[in-house]
Amino acid sequence: SFTKTTSLTIAVTHAIAFLTRPLVPHYSSDTIERLHHSLQHNLETLLRPSWSETDDTTSGCLTLSPNKLPHAAIWRACNAASIHWSEWMSALGGREFDLFIQPGCVSFRLGAWGYNKVGPIVPLWSVDSPSSNLTLAQSIVDEDEDDIFSMIAEEIKAPTWMTPLLDQFPDVPVTATPFSIPSRSSSRSSASSDFSMDSAETSDTYSSATSLPSQASDCSSSEQKSTSSRSRARRHRTRVYIDASKKEVTPYDGGKTTVLTGGVMLGAPPAAKVS
Repeated sequence: SFTKTTSLTIAVTHAIAFLTRPLVPHYSSDTIERLHHSLQHNLETLLRPSWSETDDTTSGCLTLSPNKLPHAAIWRACNAASIHWSEWMSALGGREFDLFIQPGCVSFRLGAWGYNKVGPIVPLWSVDSPSSNLTLAQSIVDEDEDDIFSMIAEEIKAPTWMTPLLDQFPDVPVTATPFSIPSRSSSRSSASSDFSMDSAETSDTYSSATSLPSQASDCSSSEQKSTSSRSRARRHRTRVYIDASKKEVTPYDGGKTTVLTGGVMLGAPPAAKVS
């Protein structure tokens, strides 16, 4: 059997390995070593007076929470290694839990205080079984997955009521309804409704047609005014001066035409005869 000192040292060593494993990727090896030595000394000093090899129920319980400072044994180790408790607790998962250090066994229990319940005790190491390499964060993820799968199993389990089978429904007789043969009364009503709709459309068309001439007359009068004003302006711009004193006639294609000053002179004078 283990001696009191040996069993205490082994249990505390496994507890320290669980607490410091998440810090290894974030701190140097020297810092982790200082933290380990300080925790080993402080926890053994704390647990030795109540440690009993013959009574497995005696244990030291350390409650670690992100909302308050830890026990003095752990707080002194933080100061010795220059590690902030908030960073350490964040690496551990950021949830409150209880760490149990017992003769031959180390375990922890999550405190689900927000759900008014306490999680089960999860063993980390015992003499009869090999130690677990899971961190607290991994254990939290496993617990959440177990809760999710439990809820899924609760939802997909067989229902307490059964849907009636198709052959248990009563047969409903099918009767033919003469919707395709219209009666005389329906034909008359539809004809009268068609007539009323046609008359309504005719009246609307007539009213709209009577209102169009007045609008068209207004538009035509405005267009006539604008056209007359444009023609007067065009006449003022196209006035030319004609010199009536010039009476010379120039033959053109067997005929004669009068030359106008300022116009284009068509044809040419006859060539002089060579003697």
